[in-house]
Amino acid sequence: MSGTALPAEGCIDLWLLDGSNPPAGIDAIDLDGEEEARAGRMATAELRARLRRRRRFLRAVLARYLGLAPGDVPLRAAPGGKPALAGETRLRFSLSHSGELTVLAVGRTELGVDLEQRKPFDRLAEVVAHSCSSRERAAIAAAPDAATAFLDRWVVKEAVLKCRGTGLVEDLAGIDPGPVSREPRDWQGLTIRKLRPPALPSGPDLHMALAVEGPAERIAWRGLESPVAIPFRLSDGTGSRWAAPLTGEGILDIAPPASRTQRNS
Repeated sequence: MSGTALPAEGCIDLWLLDGSNPPAGIDAIDLDGEEEARAGRMATAELRARLRRRRRFLRAVLARYLGLAPGDVPLRAAPGGKPALAGETRLRFSLSHSGELTVLAVGRTELGVDLEQRKPFDRLAEVVAHSCSSRERAAIAAAPDAATAFLDRWVVKEAVLKCRGTGLVEDLAGIDPGPVSREPRDWQGLTIRKLRPPALPSGPDLHMALAVEGPAERIAWRGLESPVAIPFRLSDGTGSRWAAPLTGEGILDIAPPASRTQRNS
């Protein structure tokens, strides 16, 4: 199956899913039993649908790199609960979501991405006091919008934690690399930067950050107009097959293999 080449050393691919406008065919991707059980534990039908769509999105993108059908991507939970791929692979990824939006970062080294959309804070001062350094607290207090200033720093902390695989057991106040912009910044062996996907309008309501182990000078936003493969039935009724995009990008060509061969000849 054709697909997408693994990013070069020092390069990170970024994929974005808007669940309110999902790629065609994504809901046809099979999930495993654990994923379905996890979705079933969600409190509402909307949350169950969002989780299933996120997992299908993850499978669809990773399948491009692995040359597999999305349902065959061997996902597992690493120590600490971080999602990972089973077996030996150089592929590393990190997933984050907020509301209908999901972002997936893919590279050759450990990495973490975090996405937050603006939401009401009932106890912002308490959260800031618990999670921010004295320098950060002073900057947030002086900012014209404390919630925006806090979220700008929070996504950096979360991205670092995901990259390290430590979760929230680490001292959050100790993660203070200083001001972070969309230009890469080195901090404690990590490359940290803010992100802004080109497909979304700029503004204070979306906060996103990336942390990568080692140098990461280049990022590339990728498009997933359709999953890497969607099920279809051949005209002779012999059974279901999987169609791959001819170029590894863009909308799928789901013609039977013979037709595709003739078209490429």
